[in-house]
Amino acid sequence: MRIQTVEISVGQKDVPLACELLTEAALGARQLPGCLDYQHYSVPGEAGRLLIFQKWTSKDSFAAYRESDVFRGLNSSLKPLALAAPVSSSYVLEDANGN
Repeated sequence: MRIQTVEISVGQKDVPLACELLTEAALGARQLPGCLDYQHYSVPGEAGRLLIFQKWTSKDSFAAYRESDVFRGLNSSLKPLALAAPVSSSYVLEDANGN
């Protein structure tokens, strides 16, 4: 299983639009094969700081998402609102059997 987190900062006035774009992306991503979870959060007390949490069945399912219209649309809409480059982290989780 692959966990992907993304941190993005936008101007305070852009938070509502960014959240709307992320909600649309989450709805689309959840329909893609291999998506187990896709959520976004505003960080309390840190205006404009947004976190995206994604859970995918595999590296390949995440790679397919990165090639999808959902990802391309979010990237092209959200990128102009970003105050800096997003910070991404990836984690691979194994089950109890080491898979």
